[in-house]
Amino acid sequence: MPLSVNDLAHACGLLGFALLLVIPLAYDAHLVQVMLRIQMNDFGKFYYTARYFLEGRDPYAASPATLILASALEGRQLGNMNPPHFHLLILPLSLWGPQVALVGWTIASVVSLALAVRVLVENLGCSRLTPWRLGFILLFFVAWVGTGSLIVTGQLSWLLLWPLTASWAAMRQGRWLKAGILVGLLVSVKPFLALLLVYFVIRRRLDALVAGLLALALAYLVGLAVFGYAAHMSWLRALGGVDWSWLVMNGSLLGFFSRLLSPCPGLAPLVEASGAIYALWLLTSAGGVTLTLLSVAQQRGDVDRAFALLLVASLLFSPLGWVYYAWFLIPPLLAIGGRALLARQRAFLVPAVVASLWPVPLAVVGQPSALATFTVGSIYFWGFLSLWIALLRDSPKPDRDVFSTRVTAG
Repeated sequence: MPLSVNDLAHACGLLGFALLLVIPLAYDAHLVQVMLRIQMNDFGKFYYTARYFLEGRDPYAASPATLILASALEGRQLGNMNPPHFHLLILPLSLWGPQVALVGWTIASVVSLALAVRVLVENLGCSRLTPWRLGFILLFFVAWVGTGSLIVTGQLSWLLLWPLTASWAAMRQGRWLKAGILVGLLVSVKPFLALLLVYFVIRRRLDALVAGLLALALAYLVGLAVFGYAAHMSWLRALGGVDWSWLVMNGSLLGFFSRLLSPCPGLAPLVEASGAIYALWLLTSAGGVTLTLLSVAQQRGDVDRAFALLLVASLLFSPLGWVYYAWFLIPPLLAIGGRALLARQRAFLVPAVVASLWPVPLAVVGQPSALATFTVGSIYFWGFLSLWIALLRDSPKPDRDVFSTRVTAG
C-alpha cells in the first residue's frame, strides 16, 4: 500500500526530530565522561567530605575532587560549600566506592525529579500535552544548559527540586505550615533561597516563618550533634576561602563584576579594579532585592509570579547564581506560562532564550578579549538579568483605586 503525503511528512518529521535529539544527547554523554574524568566534580566533593568524616579526617580538607583546572596552565582548589548536615544524605553512599556511590546518587536524583514532575502534574495538569509537544519538551531539556551543567558537575539540583516544588505547591494550596518547614530545610542547605522566608513576612504568615526558622535551626543542630563543632568550623573556613565566583557558569551579579574587574584564568577583564567589586555588588544587589520585594508585595497572593521573581532574584543577586540551579525556576515559570510570558516580553527575554541553549564551553569563545568577557563570557548573567526584568515588567500593577481607598481611610 503506497504511503500518503501525510505519512511521508510524519516520517520525515520523526527522522528530523531523532537527528536533532542525537546531537544534545551525544553532548550530554560527553559531559558524563568529563565529570568522571575530574573525579566526579561536585558530587566527588560531597562524597569525599562524607568519606573523610567516617575516616576521622577533616571533612572539608582537599580531596581528589577539589583540584580543578581553571585553565590549561592553572589549577584551583574548589572546595565543598555545603553545610555538614547535608552530608547525612551522602553518608550511606560513602560506604561504597566512588562509582557505586555515583550510581546511587543518580538514582536518588532521578527519583526526586520524577516526584517533582508528579507534583507539577497534580497542580498544573497535562491535558494539553500532545506527543509532539512532549517530544519538543524532551528536546529542549536535553539541550538546555541547566541539564548540561548539572550533568558535568553532578550537583544536587534534582535532589532539591522535589522539596522546592512541594513548597511551591503548598503555598498555592494555602498549606503554609508545610511550606514553611520545607523552605526552612531548603534554606539550611542553600542559604541563597532565604528570600522565600521573606515572602512569609510579606504575606504575614507568621506560622510559616516560625516553622521555617525552626526547621532551619533544627537542621543545623542535628548536623552539630552528628558531625561536631570541628567539622562546622572547617566548613566556615572553606566558605571564607571561596574565590571562584568569576567562573563563566556563574550567572550572578557578583560573578559578572568579578569577570569584568579582576584578572581571571582564561578571561580578559574590562579593567582591573578588584577593590571595587564587592562594593558595586552590594549596592546594586541591595537595589535589585528592594525592587524585587516591592514587586512581590504588589502580587496580591499570586504565588506563581512571586515565587518565580524571588527565585530569579536569588540567583542574580546572591553569589551563587550557578546555571544548574535554573532547574528551580521550572515550577513557577510553567505555572505562569513561559510561552505566554515570552509573547508579552519578547524583547526582554531574547538574552534568556539564547543563554538557555548556550553550551558552557562556548562561554569562553573569543578569549582573551574584554568584549568577549562582557558578552558571551557573561551570557548566563544576561540571561538571568533579562528574565528578572521581564518578570518585573510582567507583574500586575497596583490598582490606583486600592491606594486611593487606603489614603481616604487613613
